[in-house]
Amino acid sequence: MAKEANAPEEWLCTVDGAIELHAGHPDLAIGPLERALKLNPANASAASLLSFAYVFEGRWDKWAELNLDLEPGNDFPVFDELFLGYANFYIDYGASIERLGTVLNEHPTWLAPRIVRASANSHEASRLGNAELARSAMEEVNKFDVLNKENP
Repeated sequence: MAKEANAPEEWLCTVDGAIELHAGHPDLAIGPLERALKLNPANASAASLLSFAYVFEGRWDKWAELNLDLEPGNDFPVFDELFLGYANFYIDYGASIERLGTVLNEHPTWLAPRIVRASANSHEASRLGNAELARSAMEEVNKFDVLNKENP
């Protein structure tokens, strides 16, 4: 469909990589996502998805080379923030929490960023020994019952 819509090649590669990654084929996702980044090194979605593929394939050397300190693009900024927030979970809990908070400010009923942010808060609370942050993570989890009715 993206091809028929004359989407730029970088987005075709990003979509192809995302399809392979979400189908459980991170090894097949790497090629298209690397191509997308070669076409546009600022493609935050491709960089984030590629970070997952590298992690799932155990390619820590390649993962360490990725630049995830990117700004969301103009086309789909909220999704770039979501992907970058999730990708940063493996690197920097604070950055992950901040990026996912940006997504939740715009879309407070989205469960995926809420779940990942709660997990990041929990890990960060444990790392820092911060009881208040741990309570915040638990409050986040308690919202799932209420929000679940608003999600498909």
